Amino acid sequence: MRTDLHTDRGPFVTAVFVAAMVLAAPRIGGAQGPAVRPDSTTSAPTETKVDPWYPEGSVRIRGKRYSLFVGATYTWFMNGNARARFGQGRWSPSFELYRPQRHGLSPLLEVNDTRMAAADSTARVFAVSAGVRYRPVDAEPSRWLALSVGLAAGPRVVRISGLERTTVVGVHAQVAVEVLRTARVTVRYDAVPTVHRTRLSTMSLGTALRLPPYGKGRPRRKLRDTSVAATCAGAACAR
Repeated sequence: MRTDLHTDRGPFVTAVFVAAMVLAAPRIGGAQGPAVRPDSTTSAPTETKVDPWYPEGSVRIRGKRYSLFVGATYTWFMNGNARARFGQGRWSPSFELYRPQRHGLSPLLEVNDTRMAAADSTARVFAVSAGVRYRPVDAEPSRWLALSVGLAAGPRVVRISGLERTTVVGVHAQVAVEVLRTARVTVRYDAVPTVHRTRLSTMSLGTALRLPPYGKGRPRRKLRDTSVAATCAGAACAR
């Protein structure tokens, strides 16, 4: 999700909206935590805190772990007349609660607020998009590069200085590459129909890093040690 530094209330409204979606998302398709073995010395609350797929996540929501990705995105209009009127481009910050995904299809939902201005001319496009994202491979911790492609569509609320606000339907496509679950580079094209004789389709390039860049300790080693201890907790392992 990208928010513009020069937007008045846009970042706050967008952040509240995304937070609500994140709190609801784990309920959909979420599985229960691992059952505790009868001979295990580990209590049930401790077992349910372990996330085998993403233990290094610093944020825990309903039994699943996420990380905060923070980055920056540079966006520019594809049309030369639009760039001459509203500026060559603009940097904006990006924030996302990230969780690596398995291969296959997954939902794609984004909220973007883009605002560009030069002199007395201002163009603002607020976009809500829903679609699908495809990953050919699992984003495993040992995989150097994990590719994903996405396609989504939705309403675009366009406001140009001195003209009426207009709502149109736009489509965007994106290609992203994740590096060791720690960094991501995203290229995105957003196709917007001509509004008031102005073409506002945009291209953007974004990078983001996980904060903190490394998890606490070595969670996978701890998980393996806990499993061994649970297996050998009974009298059969005593020597």
